[in-house]
Amino acid sequence: MSEPTPEMVTFYEHRTQAHIERVRRNLSLLGKSGGGGAELLARAENGSSTS
Repeated sequence: MSEPTPEMVTFYEHRTQAHIERVRRNLSLLGKSGGGGAELLARAENGSSTS
């Protein structure tokens, strides 16, 4: 398998950042609706994977 090209890496980085922003937005919406999103968002921002 060959090494990824700079274009591939750039595409992956942009796609990943867009995904992270979508998840953050959805967790914020959940938090506003009382669905537990605020707690999950706080855990994600602190890098915690446990409750």
